[in-house]
Amino acid sequence: MSNQIIITACSSFGILFGIFLLFGMHIVPEGHVDVYYKFGKLLPDISETGLRFKIPILTDNYHISTIFQSDVVKDVHCRLKQGVLITFKSIEVFNILNQCGVIPIIKAFGVNYDHVLIYSTVKNYIGSICRNYTVDDILINFTEVQN
Repeated sequence: MSNQIIITACSSFGILFGIFLLFGMHIVPEGHVDVYYKFGKLLPDISETGLRFKIPILTDNYHISTIFQSDVVKDVHCRLKQGVLITFKSIEVFNILNQCGVIPIIKAFGVNYDHVLIYSTVKNYIGSICRNYTVDDILINFTEVQN
């Protein structure tokens, strides 16, 4: 009877250990690194491409792109000097994040750093440019660009 309990306990432990490994296993895709948060604190190391393991429940991982990528900023409003509102349906921005800069950027802006560093910056920059122009200035510059 005691041997059967030991065998059952060992098989239960084996099943739990297998589930633990399965949920702790993750793949870092090519062109990305992973950053890890343990108990909500950003860890100082990154993981490069490949199969990686983490402690489930205690550690969270996030994929961060380190290759050339494009972001599309949609519905950018531009109010001209005369008060006329122009809306750009989309503006495409190209960027790349160097692996050396991943931890400092994530520490300063979080894993959604794109929202602060790209989307908000583009909207603010376009808004500040537009304040200096009139409708005539925009039309003249636009027709010059097309020719």
